[in-house]
Amino acid sequence: MKAPSQQFSQPSWRIANASVEAFVTVKGGHLAPVTFRVGSRRVQPFAIAPWHDERPRGIPPILEVLRGDFFCLPFGGNEQAYRGERHPPHGETANRRWSLIASAGGHLHLRLRPRIRGGQVDKHVWVRPGETAVYQRHVIRGATGPMNPGHHATLRFPDRPVAR
Repeated sequence: MKAPSQQFSQPSWRIANASVEAFVTVKGGHLAPVTFRVGSRRVQPFAIAPWHDERPRGIPPILEVLRGDFFCLPFGGNEQAYRGERHPPHGETANRRWSLIASAGGHLHLRLRPRIRGGQVDKHVWVRPGETAVYQRHVIRGATGPMNPGHHATLRFPDRPVAR
């Protein structure tokens, strides 16, 4: 299996086809940068935090990585402990390190075993030949208790209109 490469200061796994190149961070499983080739243009719709190369202290891991799209379980965070549980902002899935299970043919299979609720979350991210899309699927097994999953897209908007 291929080792992750550095992308905007974060170790990240790569998947690609002729139309799309995408990276998923080891920490938090954030999807970005993603480059779509549309004719002669290259489009990168996801934002990457401008502080990506700084080393601030005392911030949650999610803010160290913040970029693109990431899976939240549970979505949000809690100031007050719920039945003794304190969840990081947007949950463990957006903050902790994922393990690479398999990587082949434009497909990543990652896994995280949450400490707070138990069980496991399998993340599948893939591209298909000839398609300009990135697909994701998250499978939650064995976790208990009320949870609200979600995806958090962080889009990049240009400072000024883009010339066409």
